[in-house]
Amino acid sequence: MKIALCIGHGLKTFRRSEVYDPGAAWHGVEEYRACREIAAMIVDLCAPILGLEVSCMPVGTPQQRVRDVNDLDPEYAVELHLNASRDESVRGCECLFFPGSERGEELAVHFASYLSEVLHTRNRGVRAREDLYFLRATRCPAIITEAEFVSHPDVAWGISEGFMRQCIAFAHARAIANLVWEGSE
Repeated sequence: MKIALCIGHGLKTFRRSEVYDPGAAWHGVEEYRACREIAAMIVDLCAPILGLEVSCMPVGTPQQRVRDVNDLDPEYAVELHLNASRDESVRGCECLFFPGSERGEELAVHFASYLSEVLHTRNRGVRAREDLYFLRATRCPAIITEAEFVSHPDVAWGISEGFMRQCIAFAHARAIANLVWEGSE
């Protein structure tokens, strides 16, 4: 099984130039930098699993990420994000998929369940989003995981200290491993 792993944000196009896009930035934590470290951990955790190839896509604009995913031709694609809210008390995970993609919705439910279980956080469910380029333009089933709210002070502290990054990586790796094991039965 081949899986494309993307890191949300990083670069965006602004006035025909590529500029750095940190994503959500709260309590000293930048979404993009945290997700980059989480992605590296996911790749390392999944490396020993036979029959699995997790490819971390290069940093790029949304259009570049989608092109790289489509060139790889994986079974599915996951883009990592952290959520944010003006209400700093909000916590939980959610996963996004493209409307009408049954496999995308199944993957979103699968990942949301593992994120909620491993992180001991509220499962805010899955949502169909047609306005997100990554979900709309990938040829394979794709999801976006919003693992937690970096705007929550305790979550931001856990990400800064490292243990929350490890937990988020483990939750993703466990969800991926389970897909491989289910597929081999």
